[in-house]
Amino acid sequence: MDTKKWWESKTIWGAIVMLAALILGYLGVEVGPEEQATFVDLVVGAINEVMALVGFVLTIVGRFKADKAIE
Repeated sequence: MDTKKWWESKTIWGAIVMLAALILGYLGVEVGPEEQATFVDLVVGAINEVMALVGFVLTIVGRFKADKAIE
């Protein structure tokens, strides 16, 4: 069974966006299902990009801090 982190789940982000849309609806701001789906896709994509960037930076920093040279 493949697993993923909770922040990579479109279901979790969909629920968060749905709750936010509900709250905004009570405040008089309409957020349609299309906007919600687009926002969830953007959030998940942004998280994946940030995680890739963090991994890249940690790899470079780790190499500079390493005690042994690469042969």
